[in-house]
Amino acid sequence: MYVLKDRVFNVKWRSDFDKACVTVNFERRGWHKWKESDQDDWNIYWASVYSTKQVFSSDSHIRLGDHQLINHFPNHYELTRKDLMVKNMKRYRKEVQREGRDTSVL
Repeated sequence: MYVLKDRVFNVKWRSDFDKACVTVNFERRGWHKWKESDQDDWNIYWASVYSTKQVFSSDSHIRLGDHQLINHFPNHYELTRKDLMVKNMKRYRKEVQREGRDTSVL
């Protein structure tokens, strides 16, 4: 159960693998484990990188709802690997310069 602005939510979580430190913490909070019969009715998805790529690929057309969170996102390595992060920041800076916007904050 989760309370936000005087509203009570029953949080449902799902996972594609059993990691004790994750499942114990979810259960300790009183959150409910997702069942396949619930279909897309879940709030938190603890997924492996592989599952994230498979489930949320551009071909699957599956997107997260406003009430859903996931611990990974497709192409997360574009931000988490320093070499790729730098490459993307340089690309973004060039794009901003082409548009004539201020790059001093970059």
